[in-house]
Amino acid sequence: MKPSVLIIVNRLVISGQSPDTLSLAWYLREDFDITILYGKKEPDEEDALYLLEKYPGLNVKKIDHLQRSFSVSTDLKAFIALFRFIKAARPNLVHTHGSKSGLLGRLAAKLAGVKAIVHTYHGHFFHSYYGKFTSRLVILVEKMLAKITTVCIVLSKSQFNEIVFKYKIVNEQKARLIPLGFNALQFSGTGVHASESFWQQYCLLPPGKIVVAIIGRIVPVKNHLKFLEAAELLLQTNDHLIFLIVGDGYLRKKLEAFLQQKNRRFQNLSYKEGVHFIFAGWQKNIDDILSAVDIVALSSLNEGTPMCLLEAQFAGKPVVAIDTGGVCDTMMDNETGFLCKTKDAHEMAEKINSLVHNSDLRKTMGEKGKQFVAAQFSKEKEIENIYNLYTSYTN
Repeated sequence: MKPSVLIIVNRLVISGQSPDTLSLAWYLREDFDITILYGKKEPDEEDALYLLEKYPGLNVKKIDHLQRSFSVSTDLKAFIALFRFIKAARPNLVHTHGSKSGLLGRLAAKLAGVKAIVHTYHGHFFHSYYGKFTSRLVILVEKMLAKITTVCIVLSKSQFNEIVFKYKIVNEQKARLIPLGFNALQFSGTGVHASESFWQQYCLLPPGKIVVAIIGRIVPVKNHLKFLEAAELLLQTNDHLIFLIVGDGYLRKKLEAFLQQKNRRFQNLSYKEGVHFIFAGWQKNIDDILSAVDIVALSSLNEGTPMCLLEAQFAGKPVVAIDTGGVCDTMMDNETGFLCKTKDAHEMAEKINSLVHNSDLRKTMGEKGKQFVAAQFSKEKEIENIYNLYTSYTN
């Protein structure tokens, strides 16, 4: 009889932890009896249920009251639902991912008598996500939760240093560094035909255009306005640039207002003469998107392990990112792209500009990026590490 593992995630949406978590469960399904519980998406998020087709045969169940936003009554209902499910299923191990599922799931697992509780931190949310008071409260709660957690998984060296040494969430013995694994087999690769397919669908760009993309939820921590400020600086001397905004979120109207204030035209999934900004919304085939761009930027105030940077580099695209959280662990500065040491739009614009005017540098950095991701973010190694961890607590 296979050991039973219950995995709890906040929600199954495009971007974030969903692709990695589901692919891991799929690869481990022969060795463990795995069930995945997931919650309700936010209105500005896009379901990633297509992943269940990509990874068939997974046992998943939705917990309707489990949601990202805070609500005492709804969260209590989610906790009760989780507790009842865990009590009935009696798993050998519960593995939670993310903040809300990590809070409710770990408490429910402890109350239900589960002996092995594992939690993965997917982001550096001890700063920049919330105000100072809320951040202090989050740190205090995480320290309490760490006491009932068997193992806390982090995805990068900087994240390890944060939870162990800087914020002292957990001691070194309980922390495990297991980097994300990039699933190259599920990433079909990019090329000219994919690029043409994307732009033919949304109106071909004229020759000579260079596309700079940003990928992610349009929320405060992603700091899209800084990206737009850098874009505005670049457009003062580079009229041939197109800025592609992939993703969505409740701050999109604020971005549109900024562009209107600057008298910049923007379109939804189309191009017209004089347009420099295209909102692409959520896209399932990220490799097709990446084939259609030249540079990928990241302006976040905080990050764990940004999958968009791994995907961009594997697709052979140079990256420019603000040096925050685990970003420095996901690229090689001056080799696969550029790290911005400040959050200043001028620095980001300067580093993007150096790539805009040097096609050879874009190609060289892109080639190094693909090699770097393939070597440092092995899916096979991630699967092996999680298998060994699960086995050590379920035998």
